[in-house]
Amino acid sequence: MTPQPQIADRTPLTQLRTLTAPLEQLLSMPAPRAELTYREVVDYFAAYDPRLPQPVRGALLRRRRGGAWAFRMLYLDADGHPLPDPGTRRLLSRTVHALRCDDELALLFADRDLILFD
Repeated sequence: MTPQPQIADRTPLTQLRTLTAPLEQLLSMPAPRAELTYREVVDYFAAYDPRLPQPVRGALLRRRRGGAWAFRMLYLDADGHPLPDPGTRRLLSRTVHALRCDDELALLFADRDLILFD
């Protein structure tokens, strides 16, 4: 038997917030730029701060977000896990919202959503 939601969860305001949350998240994203380039991704990985734990490789992950793409660049350790910043414990990464990627990245992605850089 599933528990019934609390009466407070049934208020019109709560229902409205639940229904509009995905739209609010979409609207809070920055406006996508035209294109992410291969050169920009390589430059990001090459500019790694040597004071931080050394990555073994980089990863570029893409996900559809509305009519654009969210491209996330991550540093990976020897086990393939994303590297966190030792001070903040947040992932060492950068996300770019773009309508497309250049031809070099498109060729590397092919029909996948992940590129690994050694």
